[in-house]
Amino acid sequence: MQCSTIFRPSAPSINLCPSPLPHLHPPAVVHSRHTCQTHTALQPCKKLQTQTQRPCATVSSSSSSSNSSYSNGNSTSGNAMDVLGNTRPVDRLRYQAKFVFTALDTERKGRLQGGQVQQYLAYSDARFGPRSSALDTYYKDAGLLDPGKTLGFEQFVDVVRNQVRILSDNSQLLNANIQGPELGKLLYNCCITTREMTQALVAFKLMDLDNDGFIPAEDLAKTQSVERKMVDDVLDDAEEDPAKRANFSAYVQSYARERPVALTMVIMATHTLAFWLLFSAPIDVTWKVLLSVFLLLKPQLINSPLIRAYQIIRTLFGRSQAELDMRLKPS
Repeated sequence: MQCSTIFRPSAPSINLCPSPLPHLHPPAVVHSRHTCQTHTALQPCKKLQTQTQRPCATVSSSSSSSNSSYSNGNSTSGNAMDVLGNTRPVDRLRYQAKFVFTALDTERKGRLQGGQVQQYLAYSDARFGPRSSALDTYYKDAGLLDPGKTLGFEQFVDVVRNQVRILSDNSQLLNANIQGPELGKLLYNCCITTREMTQALVAFKLMDLDNDGFIPAEDLAKTQSVERKMVDDVLDDAEEDPAKRANFSAYVQSYARERPVALTMVIMATHTLAFWLLFSAPIDVTWKVLLSVFLLLKPQLINSPLIRAYQIIRTLFGRSQAELDMRLKPS
């Protein structure tokens, strides 16, 4: 194998196969279109483990005009390998976090200063109530309670992700913000689980800058991803809401999944079975009536486990089908 040389026009060549006589003159580098070779005046590089010659890899760093620019709230520059090395997920929550980060970064420095970080913690507390022990522990471990703590954009995204993860475990958050019948209706219409609904609620509250239960269409227009696409729907409903804003009931529709007919039939059959078992149970009539009303007000007690089970089964089936297709695919 020939020696590998990393060539950068703006920096000296780096010989990955050093000469055994380092005190001699530096090797001369000869480049061709397909291979690059390094020779010394006295002794060539030794072949390592194989006699098969292969072209050595050359990584070139071009001038600043050809550098790729990748912006995540902060303006950073790097080559194509830097972009490929960024493994952070670019999902909807990232765009939502960017919207909040931009609103907090009033000085447009690309970094939240200590006072702005503390302002964000107070901002979150005003929307989600007293901190849970899990959330407070995370704040302490992350050093967010330090008055001098600063956050770049990527760090802020991590904070938002952890907030959503911790708050979505709080089953009381939905009940405190959405009435029982309305919650059951939303869960059924959107075909999502209680945890997913809580995640949507947390994102909505973080984007509700005024904390009045609405997100103006002009704020949605400033965002990217799904939120921007919601603007047309909000404008279509302007006759009902002249202020052109979206409440949570309208916002959560963007998280909705298409419900298969089979799942709808299973949900209906399960509700029917639940009421049949309830009225057939050897209990007092008063309890039967109370439990029936409770099931009517809390249909998510049945819907959420069924939807979750359906999602798990669908995921396992899709994975098995993909593995089978890979095995049957001719090599």
